[in-house]
Amino acid sequence: MPGGAYQGILICVDLEILSKHPPEALLGSNVTGEFLYEKFCKGNSCTALAGSESVQQIFSALYQAPEGIRLAYQRVKILELLLILSTIEVSREKHLTQYRSEQVALIRKIHNQLTQDLSKRSSIEYLAKQYLINPTTLKNMFKSIYGTSIAAHIREHRMEAAAKLLISTDLCIAEIASKVGYDSQSRFSAAFKNYFHVLPKEYRRQHMEL
Repeated sequence: MPGGAYQGILICVDLEILSKHPPEALLGSNVTGEFLYEKFCKGNSCTALAGSESVQQIFSALYQAPEGIRLAYQRVKILELLLILSTIEVSREKHLTQYRSEQVALIRKIHNQLTQDLSKRSSIEYLAKQYLINPTTLKNMFKSIYGTSIAAHIREHRMEAAAKLLISTDLCIAEIASKVGYDSQSRFSAAFKNYFHVLPKEYRRQHMEL
């Protein structure tokens, strides 16, 4: 990320080898070194794109493969990633390079504040006043950087945290709801079911049986 450190997987692609000796799975496609360079690196520039659900799924899968097949599995997912990148319309994407590094660092700070204590809730208006930023700018920048709206992104964090608590603790549903920012057990249960398609008690029971 501009202006800050990050954790993740670094993927390096030798564009010359990709063009001269493409993997069999890419034969007949437009995924060549020249194509990718022209699309993302024209004029020796760097293109930074906001995340998307399809790309996020690929990167999540890179961490989850069993040890015995991890390398082969990762190679398959990289080919899938290259194919997806070939379909992205760069001119229509919201590039991170549109924002100064200071702005990106500010959005990262807001993100960390929201996710470090999920029991607290902060409105966009409150955050905008706290960090002296226009609410619309805050929403647009957050979505550009993290690939989704603030509400949807934090809801995902709340649900994933709740799922972990259901499996790893003996806390009752009301206590878990409070820890992830819900003052109503019924509202929490409804949100959890909408996200995982099962009620919290059933989710706990299913995973305890594994």
